[in-house]
Amino acid sequence: MHNHIWRSEIKWTENGPIFHGEPENPTDIGFGDTKFRNSVNFEARKSKILGLNVFPTKIGREDASIVLKEVYKALCLIESNDKQLCYISHYPIQYVGNSMQFSEFIDLMTL
Repeated sequence: MHNHIWRSEIKWTENGPIFHGEPENPTDIGFGDTKFRNSVNFEARKSKILGLNVFPTKIGREDASIVLKEVYKALCLIESNDKQLCYISHYPIQYVGNSMQFSEFIDLMTL
């Protein structure tokens, strides 16, 4: 994973740094290519297809949940073709002291 450089003024307060004004779009300052410009909603600062944050300080649990769900879907596709290559949907796991199938864990993480 990588990200593009965003430029913004930062103002220091007693609670730490805060942004002073709007960050500049990376493509306006010479970063990013056509693919990047076409895949990002710069107003929302999120990817157009999955809605992932593209501004580094905004990346969080919601983004991780979206990525986990997408990776799980890809692994299930492999599983549907050949369970010997990947058998994940019914894989038993422990989460917070509870036994559950991996598919149930995914459901919990993506609510």
